[in-house]
Amino acid sequence: MVDIQKMVKEEEAKMIADRRYLHQHPELGFQEFETTNYLAAFLDDLGVTYRRLDPTGLVGELAGKRAGKTILLRADIDALPINEVKKDLPYASQTENVMHACGHDSHMAMLMTAIRVLNRLEGDFSGTVRFIFQPAEETGRGAKAMIKQGVLEGVDEAFGMHIWSQLPVGTVSCVEGPSFGAADFFTVTFEGKGGHGAQPHLSKDALIMGAHFATAVQTAVSRMVDPIESGVLTIGTFHSGQKQNVIAQTAELSGTVRTFYPDARDTIENAINDIANHTAQMFGGQATVQYDRLTTIVNNTPESAKRVRDIVDTQMPSADFVDTVKMMVGEDFGYFTDEVPGAFALVGSGNKEKDAHWPHHHERFDLDEDSFARGAELYVRYALDYLN
Repeated sequence: MVDIQKMVKEEEAKMIADRRYLHQHPELGFQEFETTNYLAAFLDDLGVTYRRLDPTGLVGELAGKRAGKTILLRADIDALPINEVKKDLPYASQTENVMHACGHDSHMAMLMTAIRVLNRLEGDFSGTVRFIFQPAEETGRGAKAMIKQGVLEGVDEAFGMHIWSQLPVGTVSCVEGPSFGAADFFTVTFEGKGGHGAQPHLSKDALIMGAHFATAVQTAVSRMVDPIESGVLTIGTFHSGQKQNVIAQTAELSGTVRTFYPDARDTIENAINDIANHTAQMFGGQATVQYDRLTTIVNNTPESAKRVRDIVDTQMPSADFVDTVKMMVGEDFGYFTDEVPGAFALVGSGNKEKDAHWPHHHERFDLDEDSFARGAELYVRYALDYLN
């Protein structure tokens, strides 16, 4: 009987070293050239077949000795435009204003370890394990680009995971059905007529347009969306004006929309356009709206989510399965589960004693490295459980 937990533990030192190297050398979405080279060199050393993707990332396969299905394992590889403040870490980012502040460095290291373990099995399983190191998750564009390059061709199921600092080390979670919301970005620009602050009657104040819009647009959720479906609309930036005695010519606001239901998504997008244009018209100006649908809903197939629970409960004594609720966080893994059945799990990495409890995308974000072995083991066990 193969002892997967023991095999993962034997690779743990390499896994931590991989994560630390990748953390020191972060790269932004579709710019992960050195990261891709590092991953390619790792696969070359193992003698594992792969191909590079355009412009970054790669996909490879491990074939079993027996015919069967194909499972896709995915890890994302991009970092964020954030300056890491914990400069005393021995593995702190060496790139100014770029940081692995979401844990993608650990995702790569855990999948690399899973590949090492699966490769050691020398094909003693059915079917095929396809793996993908995906770029540009943070921009919501990486998964779609990879799908266009054929990574899902012949795939029967997809599995991914996210390290999660808001869950304690030793826990795993996987929600059945919708788990992460669809995420959209928007920018609204108001164009008025600038003028002197002492002569407002001769101008069209774009700042006033923006201020009214910022308040009124919240009714897109509170008064236009079915409260059972819900949604979140956040305005994150508002830029207008250049001097205290000059009436603003332009105003620009940007924000994000998060939803779980297509009808709510359509309603909010239409409302943003309508409210922006009516507001501008009311004050004699013009509005331009740019609305980008970035990620779709991550919809875990119930059978796949139950597989995660069963694996943790029956095969991973070092982990505890915990129930969590769906969240409005965006994640482009949903484009995979739109095409094939699959699941996206959360692996707890939070530990306040190690200062590893900060939320994702925070400048102090870090991980308890004790969590990585469970993630790597879950990758391996999910693939083998599904294929065999």
